[in-house]
Amino acid sequence: NVTAESMQVATANFYNLGGSVTFADGNPYLSGVEVGIDLTSSSTLTDDLGVFDLSTQPAGTYAVTAAQAGYEPGGGIIDVYSEIDLQIELVPAPFINGDVDYDGILNVSDAVYLINYIFASGPYPVPWAAGVNIDPSPTINISDAVYLINYIFNGGPPPGEGTP
Repeated sequence: NVTAESMQVATANFYNLGGSVTFADGNPYLSGVEVGIDLTSSSTLTDDLGVFDLSTQPAGTYAVTAAQAGYEPGGGIIDVYSEIDLQIELVPAPFINGDVDYDGILNVSDAVYLINYIFASGPYPVPWAAGVNIDPSPTINISDAVYLINYIFNGGPPPGEGTP
């Protein structure tokens, strides 16, 4: 005598994957960081809190990445078999001091970018440190743009050099 029964079984194998992103250089502007999982799902941070949520991921192994212009991508390969609170820190990519618009060259567009940031609430210099040490002063102001213009057009000292 043989008896067979069948039924559908559902398992709870979807987990929330969340966490936060920070910058190693202390850059306070976290909005715009792109956080993704296996190139299938991504989320762009909309505030400067650095918190992300890639909810309801099926159990498995994933490549989680966080990316922002001017920073080395962060993240790694993780196993998702429970709720995850991932902490990702982005390290600044190498840059040329004074390359405020991060295009790899020092030119007048860097000075324009900096003036736009200072006077018109334009986008912040990426990476943040690129705009901080143009002249010897630790603050970002119009003297940084003047210093940069002097270097580009008048052969002045390179960004990051000189005496206060």
